[in-house]
Amino acid sequence: IARRDGSVDWLETPDEFDFDGLASFADTRAELIALARQFEAASERQRPYLRLIEEIRLSDAGRDFEATANAAMLKALMDWVATKPAGAGLKSAELAALTVSVFGGWLFYLTKRQQGMDLQPENSADMLREWAALWAGILDMSR
Repeated sequence: IARRDGSVDWLETPDEFDFDGLASFADTRAELIALARQFEAASERQRPYLRLIEEIRLSDAGRDFEATANAAMLKALMDWVATKPAGAGLKSAELAALTVSVFGGWLFYLTKRQQGMDLQPENSADMLREWAALWAGILDMSR
């Protein structure tokens, strides 16, 4: 949220996501579901503030904060993907591409749902289950 002094407090930061807690799952599919649910919860928390968020993004402070938060989130997600057989030993650019591929689809789905688009399957639990199973299978394969 923008303050009068020009500083910005954002609604979501990478600190909101419990990456350390994922280790207790010891199952890539369950970890993906946990991360996806955290993204979904963040999306729902942000829904009432979408216009305000877009307005804040136009400010220098908002752009700077968002860039910093996005870089931290990407790093945390890349670190997680690097622990999986498919991510082990990848160069930074390869790891970034894999990470964006894994999570980009789920974020697209959440964004379109938030915009009111009628998506199939209508049941988000089915979509989540299928997305997580697909990517767990890919991430757990060694090259």
